[in-house]
Amino acid sequence: MSTKNVIFSNPGDVIDFVKIVEKYPTPFHIYDEKGIRENAKALKEAFAWNKGYKEFFAVKATPNPFLINILREYGCGCDCSSLTELMLSNAMGVKGEDIMFSSNDTPAHEFEYAAKIGATINLDDITHIDFLEKTIGYLPKTLSCRYNPGGYFSISNNIMDNPGDSKYGFTTEQMFEGYRILKEKGVKNIFVDTDGDFNRLIPQFIAAGVDGFLPMDVNAGMDIVKVRELYPRLKFIGGFNKLVIEQGKDAIDREFERILPVIRSGGYVPGCDHQATPDSTLEDYKYYIRRLKEVMEESGAACS
Repeated sequence: MSTKNVIFSNPGDVIDFVKIVEKYPTPFHIYDEKGIRENAKALKEAFAWNKGYKEFFAVKATPNPFLINILREYGCGCDCSSLTELMLSNAMGVKGEDIMFSSNDTPAHEFEYAAKIGATINLDDITHIDFLEKTIGYLPKTLSCRYNPGGYFSISNNIMDNPGDSKYGFTTEQMFEGYRILKEKGVKNIFVDTDGDFNRLIPQFIAAGVDGFLPMDVNAGMDIVKVRELYPRLKFIGGFNKLVIEQGKDAIDREFERILPVIRSGGYVPGCDHQATPDSTLEDYKYYIRRLKEVMEESGAACS
């Protein structure tokens, strides 16, 4: 048998599979704990300025308690899509808002269990509003809704289905109606995650009861400063042009200067309007994080 090696996060860490199978029967999984910890630590540090930030790990991706507990050491919660995943998370000691429950065609007993352990529930269908209320007897103050924008998009292949073909999620019309119902029943802080230029839709969203938006994509046409001037009570997440990070420190400073009035006025969690581009250097990204913290502190926000 020939020797098979694999290199993990540290170039000096070489794994000899032949020696491993002499001790452990196949099949087995090998995880790079050092790499997992380094990435989880880097993610946590990158968002340390935001006290409310939490990453949720999709339990279905790797339902391994040992790996999940490693991620919990770095503040991660559990994203669950089934009763089994909820039970696993609860058995591990994960509680309340550290669990997000999002599933399809959800039976009553799964909603009951999610509510019992205090998980944040994501509704997959407008009919689930009434179904959830009847099942558990109330609507939680915090709920999430899955949005299906419909239409078609193309990437490098046809593996991903088109939104218009999916039977899951709220349609645009249902989102407006759903928000109205949830507001009337006392649900707080309804945000819409939507890309593109939606300036003309803002009045309709407000009428439907929406409190805020993310990620406020600058290059799609969303100017957070102008929107705040027109709608002072709206809340935002994002709004910082991700493309300026790769342009260096001066461009980063100018972008912060642009959005500073919104930061000072409150009701805003500043951040990139999407992931930083591959051309952004680590040095420039660290500078962006440092300036973000400084600007928040200068504006009177408690930041640590």
